[in-house]
This record gives sequence, structure tokens and C-alpha cells, in this order.
Amino acid sequence: ALAAGRTRATVARSFIGSTEGRRARVTEEVDTVLGRAPTSPELDSLVRTYAASRDVREVLLPLLVSSELYLRPPR
Repeated sequence: ALAAGRTRATVARSFIGSTEGRRARVTEEVDTVLGRAPTSPELDSLVRTYAASRDVREVLLPLLVSSELYLRPPR
């Protein structure tokens, strides 16, 4: 992409807005909040939510209110 004359910012925006980019961000958020990788159904659902809303807070909300988070021992 850079070789084709696209700027780094354009390439970064393309990745962030792609399904691959959303999957990476969702995986990172689940790991940060719950300390584990998302299951395949969780990942699919949260990526759809993120794609529809374009707001990572919509991904974080179900994680932050989950019983899993509150039952998890502190790190």
C-alpha cells in the first residue's frame, strides 16, 4: 500500500476500519478487561457491535458489566 503511494495515515485508517483491525481491537479489549482471549462467538458478536457502532465503548460496556469481571480475582 505504501509502495502504491498511500500515506501511512491512510494505510492505518484502512486497517483500523477493516474486519481484521476490529478483530484485533476487540481481542485486545477482552484480554485487557477479562484477562483472556474472546471465544469465537464473543469475538464475532463484539466485532459486529464495533462495526455497527464504530465506537469501542460499545465493545467495552458488556465486558465491564459482566459477572465474569466481578467474579474474577484481582490481578
